[in-house]
Amino acid sequence: MARTCRTFHEPAVDPLWRCAALANLFLCMPSDLRAVDETGDWITPYKMRFLRPIRTTDWQRFLRYAPRVRPLFTEYDEWSLSEVLPALSLCLPENAFNHLQGLNWMHSDKDFHYIRAFLRPTLSTISCYSSSHCAMSLFSILASKCPELKDISFESTCYLGDSNIGPEAQAVSSTVCESQLLEVVSVHILDQQALEHVSRLPNLTALHVNALPVSLSIPPASDTRPFPALRTLHLVYPEIQPAIRFLLMCRDLLLASFTATFPEPITRIEADDFYTALVAACAHKSVTNIHVDSDADYWNLLDPSQYLVSSRSLRMLLCLVNLTSIYIKCDAGFELDDDIASDLARAWPRIQTLKFVVDIPSSQPPPVTIACLSPFYVR
Repeated sequence: MARTCRTFHEPAVDPLWRCAALANLFLCMPSDLRAVDETGDWITPYKMRFLRPIRTTDWQRFLRYAPRVRPLFTEYDEWSLSEVLPALSLCLPENAFNHLQGLNWMHSDKDFHYIRAFLRPTLSTISCYSSSHCAMSLFSILASKCPELKDISFESTCYLGDSNIGPEAQAVSSTVCESQLLEVVSVHILDQQALEHVSRLPNLTALHVNALPVSLSIPPASDTRPFPALRTLHLVYPEIQPAIRFLLMCRDLLLASFTATFPEPITRIEADDFYTALVAACAHKSVTNIHVDSDADYWNLLDPSQYLVSSRSLRMLLCLVNLTSIYIKCDAGFELDDDIASDLARAWPRIQTLKFVVDIPSSQPPPVTIACLSPFYVR
């Protein structure tokens, strides 16, 4: 495609290079500069290396296409660029990506630091991954290097499953607090200050966090409605009590989509409190999708009946009148009968997908019959 594009003229070249992978740009450089080897690895089957030092003239075609790139993808899938990134970071022309708006950096930890060569003040979206503590130093310069950031996505395994606010979480939270234009935030965890900061952002539409601080507290009531533009909220692997407290921080959320996945079994009392807080936090007519999942182990519970989703919890959701999709998984089961099913059908006239999932066979299935489907069919 790159070779074919040499015969194209403006504006046809622009859409061809608008979204590009870094390896494709390298392939535009002179053939005597580079070599491509097969690695035998099914994840990264190809490895690129330079055969000689880069010369000024080698950048001619690279610089013709690179300024056209808006989002740049640099992933370790398919291509290993570990042997060419050091040279690139030394001599990449300043004007190579002067219109870059998005950067997706998914390289190994040893190559993570080369991301600095691609940070541009025009960036509005950045997505990166690292399992190294050292990579967190990126956040000390991110706000100053990329003042226009609107979308931050950072994944890390160095504090996976940790709900405590350590130095790594503080680094991410500090950068978030310095950013005023954020519209999308997807990180492992934010501290109390950062959560309160994003709650005041006028344009934040999506928040995805993998944990919530155990010490999360409900701030004093304010006249300003928190999260005024939030439409999507994902809470993945939070502990139940911080999740409830987070929802209690909110009111009149214009949420369209809500997702939560819990790592530990939740008692029916905790579930009642959770769904009560969820309904109280949302504008009832805005919610169209709810997905509550569980990766918890319910096999060894002494009394599973204390962990099922109660009829009270289900009835809490009746006020969400515009639901089109709901998925709730609880291996302890559901307190569901035909009357409740009929109420759900009447309350949710727009429902298209309804799943109450139990992966573990129950010795006491709920007293619901096939007749419960009739109200949905009529609807």
